[in-house]
Amino acid sequence: MPNPIKIQATVVSHIKITEGVFSLVLLPAKRRFSFYPGQFLHLAIDPYDPNGGFWPDSRVFSIASSPDSETIEIVYSVKGAYTKRMMNEIKVHDSLWLKFPYGNFIINNFLDSTVTKVVIIAGGTGISPFLSYFRNKNVIKDTSQKHLYWGVKSPEIFNIFQDIDEVLDESFTLHLFCENPDKTALRDYEIGILPIQEILKNQGNNASCLYFLSGPPRMIMSFKEYLLENQVLEENIIIDDWE
Repeated sequence: MPNPIKIQATVVSHIKITEGVFSLVLLPAKRRFSFYPGQFLHLAIDPYDPNGGFWPDSRVFSIASSPDSETIEIVYSVKGAYTKRMMNEIKVHDSLWLKFPYGNFIINNFLDSTVTKVVIIAGGTGISPFLSYFRNKNVIKDTSQKHLYWGVKSPEIFNIFQDIDEVLDESFTLHLFCENPDKTALRDYEIGILPIQEILKNQGNNASCLYFLSGPPRMIMSFKEYLLENQVLEENIIIDDWE
């Protein structure tokens, strides 16, 4: 596992995806960094003195870019005072500080010869940790079945993953859901929220099936609870809890 480092990075782009959702792309000052798809970082927008200074207030975000990219991308929703500061204060060419990598949400660490199905469930910007996998092609070990369920509130959020057709492994079956439909959307999707009951009915609770969950904490907890109540083994439910 790579050791965490503190590194300064320059803002390359800060783009509004839709109301309250942004993509932030950063260029680290040094190329010598490494992480595994699924890991996360701490981002600080206040100054930091690497010569013995205290690490400033920061927030954690899943890394959405591939480990072989020169830049690092995160996607965030504006939900509190810190992310409001990010939305209002971060400008192109600004210098920010990163501390990474952290986390054990590494899909391959959970796969072995007994696993025949991988079911990924992402809510909104919870797609972020999986983007790193898909953009780092062939990183997920081969299993007989792979499914990606992604649910969003508005179709504009699908723009987070504009390269989906280019980078998504052909072995994946894609299931898209949108709460608020838009007839002008460029991608087909089913109307409504992520249907955990239907997902479980279709994918089952076999011990050889793993569920990976990422999204709003309330969604993760309710989905996990439902899966447990329906005899999915706890060790077969892996959540992105940023720990």
